[in-house]
Amino acid sequence: MLPNEIFSLGLKPRDLAVLACLIRHKDNENDSCFPSRSLIAKECCVKEKTVDAALKALEERSLIIKKHRLRENGSHTSNMYFVADIFAMTQNNPKNVPHENRPVTAFQK
Repeated sequence: MLPNEIFSLGLKPRDLAVLACLIRHKDNENDSCFPSRSLIAKECCVKEKTVDAALKALEERSLIIKKHRLRENGSHTSNMYFVADIFAMTQNNPKNVPHENRPVTAFQK
């Protein structure tokens, strides 16, 4: 389920769609998921280049952390994504501070 707070982040529609897709796939125990770029593109009805741009933007905003993964034979497989706790992130940020100036505390434990 998407937290209502996700709409207070000021995300572009493509970024919101990709973040929603990652949230849909995430494991609630460790907030991680590993959908392929092609699956994300298919579910969001966008091209893989658009997914790449959205993932980059989400990483820059510290809403996700991307970890590259390899198979045992050394070939690439889908990346693993860790999704920030959006609710905690928005609760720690004063509402009167513009989005681009807010401190990012999403992954602080």
